[in-house]
Amino acid sequence: MATSKAKVKRRITKDMKRAMTPRQAKEAITEIAQEIADEDMKPELTSAAAKVPPGTVIGDTKVIYTFKDLEAMFPIVTFTPEVTIPLSFNGVRFQALEGRECHVPKCFFDIYTKVRKPRTEMRQELAGMGIRVEPGAGKVL
Repeated sequence: MATSKAKVKRRITKDMKRAMTPRQAKEAITEIAQEIADEDMKPELTSAAAKVPPGTVIGDTKVIYTFKDLEAMFPIVTFTPEVTIPLSFNGVRFQALEGRECHVPKCFFDIYTKVRKPRTEMRQELAGMGIRVEPGAGKVL
């Protein structure tokens, strides 16, 4: 009872055409556009747009932090991560890439060192016992 790929493809295409007519598609698009324009959907406010500090609550909307806000709030530090790791502070994300020098606000470096500290301490403790852990140990190939 094997069905050819071409026959299956024709059936899927036919079913898709039956599922939504161009008129239904246009109605769906109009409905989505109305939902977006609805006052329940509030855009995110940045400190530059609101002209207030990030984290301030205006009405029922909180002003979000941006990378530029963090650069203004914290000193910039330079470090080279030993592993690739995503870092996040107040909703602002940064991807630290292994072996690439990073120039970022200090808050990201503090998070990186806090995450890496247990691993570093473990290596030092093992080294004290005469056990050497290779830098690439534990990586998935």
